[in-house]
Amino acid sequence: MTQPAFRAPKGMPDLVGDSLAATVRLQTLAASIFGRYGYREARPPLLEERTLFVRSSGETSEIVEKQMFVVHRDEADYALRPEGTPSIVRMYLQENLHKQAPFQKFWYSGPMFRYERPQKARLRQFHQVGVELLGSADPIHDAEVIALGARFFVEAGLPGVAIKLNSLGDTVCRPAYRDALLAFQRQNEAELCEACRARMDINPLRFLDCKAPGCKTLRDRAPSIVRCAACEEHFDEVKSLLTSAGIAFVLDPTLVRGLDYYTRTLFEYTHAGLGARDAVGGGGRYDGMVEEFGGPPTPSIGFALGVEATLVALEAAGRPPEKAIAALDLFVVGAGGATRAQIFGIAQECRAAGAATDFGEFGKSVKSQMRAADAAGARRVVVLGELEFTTGRCRLRNMASREEREIALFELASALRD
Repeated sequence: MTQPAFRAPKGMPDLVGDSLAATVRLQTLAASIFGRYGYREARPPLLEERTLFVRSSGETSEIVEKQMFVVHRDEADYALRPEGTPSIVRMYLQENLHKQAPFQKFWYSGPMFRYERPQKARLRQFHQVGVELLGSADPIHDAEVIALGARFFVEAGLPGVAIKLNSLGDTVCRPAYRDALLAFQRQNEAELCEACRARMDINPLRFLDCKAPGCKTLRDRAPSIVRCAACEEHFDEVKSLLTSAGIAFVLDPTLVRGLDYYTRTLFEYTHAGLGARDAVGGGGRYDGMVEEFGGPPTPSIGFALGVEATLVALEAAGRPPEKAIAALDLFVVGAGGATRAQIFGIAQECRAAGAATDFGEFGKSVKSQMRAADAAGARRVVVLGELEFTTGRCRLRNMASREEREIALFELASALRD
């Protein structure tokens, strides 16, 4: 068999048929749910200046260290976006939205890009849906965002999603925790993996997110954060609001999610069907990012949910997505004596009347075209040949019931509305 001259890049699969239908279904569901919560859509570009992600995610983050697809140009280095949050914040400031109203709620959907080893549910081009709420430090919005993500998984039909919850404190109490973690790692440096040794002076919190076996064992002995009174009160209110809404969660003091910009509330949605890397989404507060990008102090919170990870989890839960079937109102089968112009004209009339219409491959047998109509999921079929065009009458078949009714040919378009 002849091999194709070109193939899609590794870890960047084509989306067509069932895979595209499943992706679009989740994206459409997200748009519906996010809209019900008062979020409006935003569409930043796929390409941003590389420094946008360096300043937000941090030099020691996995994204910046080795996962970005970078495009070098004379005027600047650009990167295909590895995540959505920095782009939304950049847009919020560049478009002066913060001057119109500091409090804003956005949702987004689309492809992201990270250079990592491709595996099931972990691709180099993947899709996320997410929300960003800017301009509020109120814990009610922490609870709202967490509840919104949980609602998405419920309506997606995915059972067994667990919520991990933590608070990383703020600029008042986190420095002391950072110092305590750094001292602990220096005392146990010989047991750290190479990556944690290299970055512990820059970002010792990354040790908590390390998947190396030795670091995971050492982590059990690591000091816990002592939050200041304000952060503890904020976190208590978030937990209380979630509990009052019947949303279960598990406290995880090691949860950091590998990005430098998080403050206070941090959360992750997990599913056992994904194995060791079990996150299907997550997010948290990033109260300092807007100011870091040159704007006013603007407390913010958001999340990103993985579309491919959700689809894999659905399959593992025994709930594979529906098959992609075209929703055709009518399939026109050309029989003997009909001309191309006649078949084409009928199809155009039906389409103009608002009916999704297609026709068979001209010259193929009626039987072959009927198989094509069935494969296309057409709800109704009409066979048109010389007799039908001569008499001006045809028989419209319902493919589900197999019932037929005779109508005038000029009534075909209007009959499809029944």
